[in-house]
Parts: sequence; C-alpha cells; structure tokens
Amino acid sequence: MSQVTVRSVVYQIDGQPYEGRLAFDAEHKGARPGLLMAPNWMGVSAGAEEIARSVAAKGYVVLIADVYGQAVRPQNADQAGAAMMPLKNDRALLRKRMQAAFEQLQKQGEAAVDTSKLAVFGFCFGGCCALDLARTGAAVKAAVSFHGTLDSPNPADAKNIKGSVLVLHGASDPLVPKEQLPAFEEEMNAAGVDWQLLSYGGAVHSFTDPHANVPGKMMYDAKTLRGRSSRCMTCWRKCSRADSVESTPTPGVGVFVYNGVGSLRDFGSSIRSTSPGTVGQSPAAHLRRASSMAAGSLATKFQLIRRGPSSGAPPNSTA
Repeated sequence: MSQVTVRSVVYQIDGQPYEGRLAFDAEHKGARPGLLMAPNWMGVSAGAEEIARSVAAKGYVVLIADVYGQAVRPQNADQAGAAMMPLKNDRALLRKRMQAAFEQLQKQGEAAVDTSKLAVFGFCFGGCCALDLARTGAAVKAAVSFHGTLDSPNPADAKNIKGSVLVLHGASDPLVPKEQLPAFEEEMNAAGVDWQLLSYGGAVHSFTDPHANVPGKMMYDAKTLRGRSSRCMTCWRKCSRADSVESTPTPGVGVFVYNGVGSLRDFGSSIRSTSPGTVGQSPAAHLRRASSMAAGSLATKFQLIRRGPSSGAPPNSTA
C-alpha cells in the first residue's frame, strides 16, 4: 500500500521565492513518471494537495506548480482573480513560471522521476496553464485540461507541442467562450497535434470541484465524474494494445467526443460507468471522491506515458 508523502519545494524565479508541493510514495525507491499539476485559480491549497495525493497514490511523482509566488495564497475569489488576471494577460510570463516549475519537477531531490515520462495537467485556470506549457515545446508526453480555457495568443505555438493533448470540457460552461472550441480545433489540426476534446452535456465550469456551488456558472457535477478504478484499469490495458482500442466510444452519460485521435479515443469510456450517488456525503467526502475520479481519469490518460502510444490510427481521426 502506498504511503504518499507531501513536501514543500522552494525555488526561485527572477530572484523571487516560489513554493510548490511535491507528492510521492516515499517507500518506492525507483524512478516514477512525473506529473506537473497546475491548480485552479486558488493556487497552491489544501484542495490542490488532496488531488495531488490521490494522483501520486496511483504511481506518480506529482508537483503542484506555484505560479503566483510563495507569498500569494488567495483566500477568496477576489484575491484569486487579482492573482490570476495578470498572468492571463501576460502569457509569456505565465509560461515562464510553468517552465520553472516543470524544471523543478525534474531536478528536485526528494523523489526519483523518470524524465522520459513526463506530463502536465490542470484545473480551470490550471487547464490554461497546462496547455500553455505544452505550447512552449516542453517535453511532456501528455497535457490534460479539466474545464480550462482554450485560447492562445499565438495559435502557431501549437506546432511546438510534443505530446498528446486531452481537454475535458463542460458543454454548458459559461466561462469558456464557445468560439474557443472551433478555434482550438483549428489550432490543433493546423499543427498536426494528437488531440481530443470531450464535452460533457449539462456540465458547467468547475465540475470537478466539490466546493463549486454557483448554479449555472460553477458547479460540482457528480454525474460527470462517475467512474470506478476498475474501468480505468481496463482502459489502461486497452491503451497499451493497438488491437484493443474501440473504434467508437461506449454510450455514456451525455459525453460528446468533439474530436477523437488514435489511442486516446477510448478514454471517454473510462469515466462514464455508473456508481453510487453522493447524496448526503460531507464536503470532505466529496473532495476525496472528486480527487479520486480526477486521479482515475488522469491515470487512464497517462498510461500512454508508461507504455507509449498504442494505436496506428491517423491523428485527428473522428471517434
């Protein structure tokens, strides 16, 4: 049984201190795949740490990126917006801070990382951060965005993307302008990126966040997150064998595959199985559930890091 440890990782950018959180199994001695996690607009927080723990327990070394600075820890939406917007408006600065965190993941001395197996993922603002890191040409095998914005100040940067891209999007998300979806498709296709976008019917922004409770705008969606580890394990095995990838997604709970690609096209089935409801659960239980579901989805995607791409299907084929 894994014993996940969380340690602080302090580093400098332009002479200023930044502090991320590193989650890993301290009992494991060998190198493991490394994941950089970009948290939502609240930055490095207890909720972000809980997600990092859940993902690390599945066999990864996870570093939560600090893009605000050691002294900036938002406590409410106003503070989070004030910290986030300067970076949203200065994507070069955002990318610089993500690159610095990515370097720390690889060179920190607490947990051995297999630097040939690296990926990035993020939630909300963190989804934007994850995609932007991929656009820099960082050596990530995969970049995953959970309900994040998709725009790029320079779409041509997508040509730098080295790995696969997966976007999990709420179809009714009012904070991600609908025109960003076809623009993202055009950006990815023009660059020949191996990409997939899943749009969840009825889901709005922050559907993985159990604390989100602004009806019609930001809401936790247990139905969207339903799934079990066994389903993820099945998908892992399918992703590792070219002859096992399903040609069409399994019918589910309102998931629309906006575009499908090769070995990623079965990803959706791993997060569409039914499971017991969450009525009556405490906020802490909801957070553990959301963390577990996110971890399962990420582990499914990042199995491509462990064993490599499995399908010979051409990029951007329709699922």
